[in-house]
Amino acid sequence: GSIDIYHKHTTNLLGFVPQNAFTGYASVYGNAGTINNKGVEITLNSVNIRNDNFSWSSQLNFAFNKGKVVSLNSEYPIVFANTVIKGASEQYYQPQTLGLITGYQPFSLFAYKYAGLDAVGDPQIHLSNGTITKSPGIAKMEDLVNMGSTNPLVTGGFNNLFQYRQFSLGFNMVFNLGFVLRRDVNEFYTGRIIGNSFITGNIHAEFENRWKKSNDELITNIPAFDPSADRASRTDLNYYAAADINVVKGDYIKMRDITFSYQLPNSILKDLKIKNLSLRAQLNNVMLWRANKYGIDPEFYNGIGNSSAMYVTGLRSVPVNQKTITLGAHLTF
Repeated sequence: GSIDIYHKHTTNLLGFVPQNAFTGYASVYGNAGTINNKGVEITLNSVNIRNDNFSWSSQLNFAFNKGKVVSLNSEYPIVFANTVIKGASEQYYQPQTLGLITGYQPFSLFAYKYAGLDAVGDPQIHLSNGTITKSPGIAKMEDLVNMGSTNPLVTGGFNNLFQYRQFSLGFNMVFNLGFVLRRDVNEFYTGRIIGNSFITGNIHAEFENRWKKSNDELITNIPAFDPSADRASRTDLNYYAAADINVVKGDYIKMRDITFSYQLPNSILKDLKIKNLSLRAQLNNVMLWRANKYGIDPEFYNGIGNSSAMYVTGLRSVPVNQKTITLGAHLTF
């Protein structure tokens, strides 16, 4: 096998650098800053058993990487978020997706520190000064909580191949560990149910468990549905959608494929007057374990944020090629 250990210091990091809006460009592709990366990569190959009729071999690939943004060529953090300027130097944040922030891992995910609902079902957050608020436009960078990176710290795979005479059975497993996702939540808290441009299909099942009456704030964290026009002036509904309680671990282990094959012996091949014939059956992409309890497959999920929606929430896509069975044959004349 092999072990590689590295410490890479990258200057003039290429990325999108925010520009003054009066230039006509929100950002340009240029030198974004400096970043450090430390990590280790391990590859191990083993033959565990080998005799005349049977063999078992394994391969393990393991990679660990942790980065840190050292400096940025920008006055503000390079973030992909709903950032609102409140004056010459003051700004507040809706932490939709965050990119590069000095002192943190690349693509760190930040969230509001949730303080539950108030007596009318509005979401509240904790501020760094120890107070609780539901007023919109209050949170600053120091009021957000770093939940970790959306990039896995650990990636790898573990393969095993068993062979017995003309039969072989292979297992190919992959894993991604040490990263976080912002889960998809109910996005409907105000306005009309019919005709709302941000609803495409069914309303999230979480809507059923929303705040409905006095004292429900003791049993649920999901804001009330309130059609009144002054809802937005009272609170920011992203205080719930982008809360720390809705950030979950993205870790998972998946069986990428299980392959069973059979190769016809030479005695039969001679009778059939062919050079080679092998038959194969393969089962693909079976989830073995995931850290989240919401049925999210991180391979088919934007767990940073949905920029097309009003509220900060994850976005699922349709899983493809999952738990599929493939049959095949290889014939050589």
